[in-house]
Amino acid sequence: MGKSHDLGPNSGLIISDLGLDGLIVETTAGYAAAQARHEVTLAWIDDQRDALAGGLLLLQLVSNEAILSVAGLKQATSPAASVYADDEEVYVEWTDSAGWRDRRILSNHTATTVAANGGLAVDQAGWKWAANVLRVLHPGRAPNEAWYGFISDAQAWWFQRMTGPLFAHAVRRRPFQTLPRAALARIATGRPAITGVVTEPTADLALIQATRTWSTRTATLKGLVTYVGQVARSKGPKHQGRLNILEYVALAMPVAAKEGRVQVTVLGAIRHALLAGGVRGSNWAPITLYEYLRQGLGTLVEKLLEVGTDELDGEQWRALYEQAMSDVRSSQRAKFAAFLEVFHRFLTIAGADPLPGSLSGVGAPLPPAASVISPLELQLAFQFIETNAPTPRIRLQAQLGIVLGNWIPLRTVELWCIRLGDVHESEPVHLSIFVRVRDGGGKSKSHRRQEDIEDPLLTRLLIDLKRLRCDVDFAGDEDVLLGEPGHPDVRHEELVTTELMNAALRWATGDGECSYYDLRHTVFSRRAEPILGGQTAGLDAARLLQVSAQGGHAGPSSSAAYIHWIERPLAELSQVARPTAWCARSGSFANGFQFPRISQGLVGERSELSAIASVAVRPAVAPVQLSVAGRADLAWLVAQNLSLDAVAGGCQVPLEVVHQSVSELVQAMVLARLVSPTAAGSLVKQCIAVSAWYLWARAARQSKWAPVAAALGEVVDGGRWTELRLIWQSWLQCLAGNDVELRHPQSAARLIQFLLNAKVASRSLAVVSAVGAPQLALEIQALRIPARHVAPRKGRPAHRLFMSEHGVVASEAGGATLSMVGLHWWILQVGALLVARGEV
Repeated sequence: MGKSHDLGPNSGLIISDLGLDGLIVETTAGYAAAQARHEVTLAWIDDQRDALAGGLLLLQLVSNEAILSVAGLKQATSPAASVYADDEEVYVEWTDSAGWRDRRILSNHTATTVAANGGLAVDQAGWKWAANVLRVLHPGRAPNEAWYGFISDAQAWWFQRMTGPLFAHAVRRRPFQTLPRAALARIATGRPAITGVVTEPTADLALIQATRTWSTRTATLKGLVTYVGQVARSKGPKHQGRLNILEYVALAMPVAAKEGRVQVTVLGAIRHALLAGGVRGSNWAPITLYEYLRQGLGTLVEKLLEVGTDELDGEQWRALYEQAMSDVRSSQRAKFAAFLEVFHRFLTIAGADPLPGSLSGVGAPLPPAASVISPLELQLAFQFIETNAPTPRIRLQAQLGIVLGNWIPLRTVELWCIRLGDVHESEPVHLSIFVRVRDGGGKSKSHRRQEDIEDPLLTRLLIDLKRLRCDVDFAGDEDVLLGEPGHPDVRHEELVTTELMNAALRWATGDGECSYYDLRHTVFSRRAEPILGGQTAGLDAARLLQVSAQGGHAGPSSSAAYIHWIERPLAELSQVARPTAWCARSGSFANGFQFPRISQGLVGERSELSAIASVAVRPAVAPVQLSVAGRADLAWLVAQNLSLDAVAGGCQVPLEVVHQSVSELVQAMVLARLVSPTAAGSLVKQCIAVSAWYLWARAARQSKWAPVAAALGEVVDGGRWTELRLIWQSWLQCLAGNDVELRHPQSAARLIQFLLNAKVASRSLAVVSAVGAPQLALEIQALRIPARHVAPRKGRPAHRLFMSEHGVVASEAGGATLSMVGLHWWILQVGALLVARGEV
């Protein structure tokens, strides 16, 4: 953090910053003399009673609070610094120009001086007074070296009186990011933070963490490049262009999730960079984003598709970024490096390791987000899940997830990859965690770490879920712990569970950006705090290496981004080193000075659980007068990611009708278990849910579905609502992914009969059966549909229905010609119509 000031032979220490290779602190021949000089300074400070408050404050902050850099001292005594108190402590807090936040708990003597000074700000007179004192105390030092010499002597004095990591923090060579004041206020008062503007799209994070597919398809990213290029060339207002791009990315996220984890992660990071702006907060112009997408980001995506996103540590990420930067014109590399640092900030929130240094090679990297969950907040989140979980199994999964995350530094992906064989019930109960590896096939002992389980609640939840999976689901050791019954590698309602955990944590903390990953920060901070304070046996570096390994990091440099409890270990060490500065406070301060309360304007009241859990009943509205075909046309436009205004214009209906129709369609999707209930939470989520099924909407435009659409229209026009309900219910019984499953004979026969009544030729239909499958039900055989037999395929029904284009014999056709997803889309319009009428 900045250049050191060379004091030659008078310096007690030589601090060599080797960048990624570490920090070396060596004593010099002048080390003992430097300590002796500082002892003289300390004796003088302790004797002062009527000194100039501002000047004395400067000397005390270095000597009592270990602010061991000139830059830090200037920032801590500037008008921008803040001072506040809780019931027990007084704090000083400041932030540097790069966004790194630092804080100290003030000793009693320093707090008294702050009160006498009327606050923290020190004017030029105070600085000159303190410099003159230092020149008088140490006349052998050059006059222009007063401040740097004082700081250098203080560093030598503190070096053996604090742990190595805290010393590196105090001299600002390897800083930690302390918690924001609002987080301290929450913990001190037990009240939630007043939620401000949410800048992190938490729904994006949940979608990324739930995506496990992998492919090399990049159609969505290529579409984004094309769209951003169009926006850039349109020469419209930059602000509107950014909004249009943000809307496009939001709608493209679920489509990218179907392509793979890399694709959806990159889109989420691009969205974050647009929302957050540059390192200095300036917004990116569309033309700038277009150039980055076209050049360096293209190279980055290609590499990530080769190696993935979960297996990289901070240094590997840095190497990839440097390779991407080489593809950008030299004149743009500095700005592109700033863009990539903001881009990576989102990745760290999503679970990637932080960068070990700035991509520009100057200064420290961007400060990480800092947040922890208090024990009270964890308990409240547990109660939230108890009240709001939609099913008992999801409740057990979510409660286990947050308690496990509070005790073990888990990545979200690691939580969902725990298998039953990783939970060991023998005493002591312990858990095997496989670092970075997303699936069971790649697990090996070299990736494994063991975590002993000592918390009684966590032990009970783990054993309860394991016994449920073994005794009720008949799952084996290789099945996922949070798994779907009957499907070893499928997670049970992963997205719903993740969103429930995040909602619980946000409600408990009041922090709209809080997520499951904050629990990982909590564990690292809790485990590191006693090490930083020198309360554990052994070398602090070795103990931090152990904490890093437990969290799946290659070394402490990666773990430092997760450690935020700094001020209390520093205060405890100061109490040992400087006991006279911490003597009992008199109880009142000079001039009647009152420190602002830590919680002032930062915390509010927590809403009641019952209010969160209740479902608001919508007022009755008149049924939307759209035909089945009209609904399908409207849904097709929404699925293409058109703006809702454009949809309303294209269908020539009021915007309110578009909103209502989209809502009803998503409710039908929820009933069909195609999307989670949370997808109906807002209009944006509803549009995203519809666009995710674009392929179904496009397939419904095939000419082979025209007779089906006409027949459904006739049923509606004739007011035959009972028949329509039967069609809907039969389809629900037969829906199996993209297939029409024939496992339920009555429902399947009823659905096939409807197709035949719609004048679909019987030779256009085919019953496809797996070789060796049980005999087809008599009700379906009676319909005399041509049959064909194929080799069994994992995950596909034993008997399924196909339908070909008119004039093509279904029993002889193949590929997409036979797809039934178009039927699914048309029946969903039926479901939406029934929802509008209140009949389902």
